[in-house]
Amino acid sequence: MPVRPFTSTEFRTQIEKRAGEQPIVVYVINSFDQGGAEAGLVALVKGGVFDDCRLKIVAVVRGTGGLERPLLEAGHTPKILVDRARMRARDMPGILVRLWRFIGQSRPHIVIASLPQANLLSRLCLLFRKQVTFVSFEHNTHLAKPIYEAGYLLTSWRVDWLFADAASTMKLAAERLYRRTPEMRTIVPLVSFVSPAKRSYSSTPNKPFRIVNAARFTSTKNQAALIEAVAILNDSKHDVALTLYGDGPEREACESLAARVGVRSRVDFPGFVLDWPRKPGDLFVLTSKHEGLCIVILEAMHAGIPVVAPLLGGICDYAARHVMQSLDSLDPHTIARTILSVMGDRASSQAMVSNAADMIDRRFGAEAVRRVYGEINQALLKRAAEFGPHGRRCPPTERAAAPHERPAGVR
Repeated sequence: MPVRPFTSTEFRTQIEKRAGEQPIVVYVINSFDQGGAEAGLVALVKGGVFDDCRLKIVAVVRGTGGLERPLLEAGHTPKILVDRARMRARDMPGILVRLWRFIGQSRPHIVIASLPQANLLSRLCLLFRKQVTFVSFEHNTHLAKPIYEAGYLLTSWRVDWLFADAASTMKLAAERLYRRTPEMRTIVPLVSFVSPAKRSYSSTPNKPFRIVNAARFTSTKNQAALIEAVAILNDSKHDVALTLYGDGPEREACESLAARVGVRSRVDFPGFVLDWPRKPGDLFVLTSKHEGLCIVILEAMHAGIPVVAPLLGGICDYAARHVMQSLDSLDPHTIARTILSVMGDRASSQAMVSNAADMIDRRFGAEAVRRVYGEINQALLKRAAEFGPHGRRCPPTERAAAPHERPAGVR
């Protein structure tokens, strides 16, 4: 027999009875596609952010499922609300009901939601469950659809705690998507590197000059502009080739564009490749219209590949001009000219690679990120222990014991 979800009163009573128990955290995400936010969840789990918590992961749809296996290997079996690759609009009411029931049965202290659809659905489920702390995890400064941005604004009052993958992401998202910025705000790095970054630049020994990009094929990632830039360079007799790693809804359109502008034989579409930074590449070029942290840029820098990218979103937090070549416009002619300037200046490429390596080791090295993850873990435990029904602070006799206050042997 299925478990009946608790009413609001029963829900609140159960939370008050659980003093001393491990807090329950529900993490809601769109899918297990191969993207930065999804890979970030794996990094948080493996990095210990949810240690001492009872973590329950739920995906709205399965997606490609590529990042489900690492979670299973880490001991977490995700709940999939709809076993489908893509979310359909007509499924949304049913998904909302399933998520509402899942949260009711899970009885969490904290719900964290990542990516727009999962975020909005979670906010709706928690409108009248104010005893649950809601954390909105922001990865982008602009959302894909205006209706999402309107929904964020209308429900922003329900957000208790704001996570963001970079300081600039947090600032811009708060300005655009929130009527009131939550008092609790935390920067959560989504990537760390165990080995030191590569500090020397070594171009591929044979022509053509290999440009690389790694992203989902969407209009926001804007691979079309990069394809047109490569066509311009080839028309002007520069021997360049392009590898576009990834999959997505715009892939076929990009393949058709490459054929139409005469560079289909010069553009490779290998699909999603996990270890793409180890493949041949002379220059990484990003042409996105909006970005958050942008993990692929950090991966390119760690691999010793020079980077050309626009200064936007979370990229602004780490990509000063001495670590990468900025892209002033997404016009294909501007992109082509910028690529050409890097091609002709090997000394500048070497300097960028070396400076980027220093930045990666300092800010995204394993030890530095581990310290941040430990602080986030303690903040989650403290929030669950100190805040009771309706988000009010519990008196000492009512709240659960914080981790450092528990008697020896009590978990």
